[in-house]
Amino acid sequence: MVSLKTCVIAGIHYLIHPQKLGTITATINPDSILPVTLLTTEEIFGGHLEQLLDEYARVDDVFVPDFGGVLVEKVPGNETNSISTASQVDVGREIYHLEPTVGVFDQLFDLPSGPYILHGPNVYQAWRLYEDTYEAFTFGVIPEDVTQADQFRALNALSPDGIFKSIPVPSRLYFPNPSPENPLSGARVSISDGMNLRGVRTTLSSQAWMSLYPAARTTADCAQKLMDLGAVIVGKTKVSQFASGEQWVDVQAPWSPRADQYQDPSGSSAGAGVALVGYDWLEHAVGEDAIDGLRSPAARNGVYALRPSFSNDSLSGVRVSSSRFDTIDLASRSLEGLHDIATAILAATTSKLPENIIYLEDFVTDIPQQQLDFLDKFVQTLESLLGVKTQHRSISDVWDDNPPSDAGRQDLHGFMKEAPFRSFCYDYAGEYGEFRDEYRQRFDQEPFVEASPRFRWGIGANVTEDEYNSYMKRIQVFQSWFSDNIVPSDSSVVAVFPYGATGPAYRQNKPEEPEAIEGLTPALLAPILGLPQLVVPFGQIPYESEVSERTEYLPLSIAVLGARGNDIGLVELVNQALVKAEWTTEVDTGRLAFAEPKRIWSTDVNSIVEDNQARGAELRR
Repeated sequence: MVSLKTCVIAGIHYLIHPQKLGTITATINPDSILPVTLLTTEEIFGGHLEQLLDEYARVDDVFVPDFGGVLVEKVPGNETNSISTASQVDVGREIYHLEPTVGVFDQLFDLPSGPYILHGPNVYQAWRLYEDTYEAFTFGVIPEDVTQADQFRALNALSPDGIFKSIPVPSRLYFPNPSPENPLSGARVSISDGMNLRGVRTTLSSQAWMSLYPAARTTADCAQKLMDLGAVIVGKTKVSQFASGEQWVDVQAPWSPRADQYQDPSGSSAGAGVALVGYDWLEHAVGEDAIDGLRSPAARNGVYALRPSFSNDSLSGVRVSSSRFDTIDLASRSLEGLHDIATAILAATTSKLPENIIYLEDFVTDIPQQQLDFLDKFVQTLESLLGVKTQHRSISDVWDDNPPSDAGRQDLHGFMKEAPFRSFCYDYAGEYGEFRDEYRQRFDQEPFVEASPRFRWGIGANVTEDEYNSYMKRIQVFQSWFSDNIVPSDSSVVAVFPYGATGPAYRQNKPEEPEAIEGLTPALLAPILGLPQLVVPFGQIPYESEVSERTEYLPLSIAVLGARGNDIGLVELVNQALVKAEWTTEVDTGRLAFAEPKRIWSTDVNSIVEDNQARGAELRR
């Protein structure tokens, strides 16, 4: 395996990708490292060189002016050089020429124009190294072959001070514009650590797991599809231990950039949410959506996220907690970006705007009235687009009025009190039974497991097969009843409800002892039903931080639940509604999801509602 080398250009750290792409004709010091820009003859001598280099610096975060100091000319066909052309036009720069030997590309002329690094006489891609200051990533990755990303290696480079991991990103200029065949061309995407990537480890934030299993031999289907569509996987983001842990014992928890920066990142795909709101050089994050009960990394971090309609097809090569409830999760900082990746990945889903809106009142009990008033503003934007009036309903009340015959005389809570959580725990314990057995056989001891997954495995181990079948029958009854009475399968209705935390949750406060989840929670509804769910941050709420001792702002989110298969329709519905209302459809990185002048609500907690209309002018910018 070729060792990796790094260098510093204009104060920025770069990785020299180890794959040689070509060789120049000149003889130079074999140890020299030189930033260069690879261009065609026309690009060099066509009279627009300065404008081209300025454009490169504008659109590409890898390219800096130092790359433009030395040029390497690539020539088409059998032309070996263009020295005669160079002698006629002085571009004020040293120019090298590529040898005409065919390299990893069919023709050296096919090498994309852009920034490269000469190490001695050889040409290599330049990958910029970004510091993972929020510790969102398990590690960064690079493909062994830049022309065919089917094998990867983890990057072990650290920041110059040795504190943070480095995440490599290639030049955006290496990739063509998006096309119908490659709609995600050049898009930088992170994947969850629970997804296999050939050549690198899957850690699950567990030392015991890492001690047992080597690097993956195959790539998860979802990750492969991303690459087939042109995306660049830059690294694997942290998951909570076995997608259920809360203590973060074996691995440091990611640091949320939001608010006072001491908020719990939350949820099984915590690293994915943190990476998106921490780093503007990352476009999308793909995680897995496991049953967390009450936690949502999308809502806590304030990103747009889509949990697609349930499908086993997307889970090959993904370490799941339950093959009946888990699915992938797509996230972006804008609705447009989410639409791009969802349309590419979920090409088979329908796109139909619904005709009616239902506001589910079952999950509003513990939410402050000020926040409910804000949620009403969001619902009004949907009403304005569709020209309908929202129907306020309670799932439990509708159940009481028209219960399914299979429920007997039980109310909704009694009927569904144990079924979702205990059936999940049964699946969860079974998914990791082989791991526990193999660990005991190899090391003659039990693996260390955090309290939350250990608690859930313990419950699952005590669920009998008959009990499990009974629970699944109840879930099927509820699914059928919900389709008949709340959200029909014809895509004509969406349901909205509050989603996510209503106040601060500090990372330094140790979690309470694990508890069973009873009945339905906002985070359980979509997994149980297998329906698509869109999480939308649309504002922020103030609180007085015990860390910074000042007013901070947390993202405020709502969930929109749709009919099975209408995943894209959900995204288009919300995007059209917010655009029509002149609300922003993207969030910022850093402490504030909506920074000035896009901030929506007053810093005065007591006057939030009264001040909302006055802030409308800012909202519409």
